[in-house]
Amino acid sequence: SGGPLLDAAGRVIGINSQIATSGNEGSGSVGIAFAVPIDTAKLLLPRRERGQPMKLAYLGVSGGGASPRAKGVRIHQAEPGGPAAAAGLRGGDAIQAINGRSVDTMNQLQELIAASQPGQTVSVKVRRTGHSHIIKVVLGSRPRHAPSS
Repeated sequence: SGGPLLDAAGRVIGINSQIATSGNEGSGSVGIAFAVPIDTAKLLLPRRERGQPMKLAYLGVSGGGASPRAKGVRIHQAEPGGPAAAAGLRGGDAIQAINGRSVDTMNQLQELIAASQPGQTVSVKVRRTGHSHIIKVVLGSRPRHAPSS
């Protein structure tokens, strides 16, 4: 853990941060590793170099691709007690934009949230039951153990 994550062309695409183990002492890795995407690292490293805290903004949703009719990222669950749930987002909503910037993939959603600050209010455009809504969400600080965004 801790080294660069490279693509097939040798480009750095992330920084390895954790590795899953089997839990049995001395049995080593199970072949699953986790990495910080390079775009997130590029946002956070200058803060770290200035001695600022490494707090990440947190929306509190898990999700995936939306249906073809409702472009965006479909929320599977808004984490109970999290910022999204507190603002009224719920499972089944499709997030289409954050602060006017289109969201088509979970990766885009994560990048937009990572570029934000805890305590910042963002405008989330969602599609719910065939209608678009703008919901204001005050982002939290990412907890130690959190769902994807």
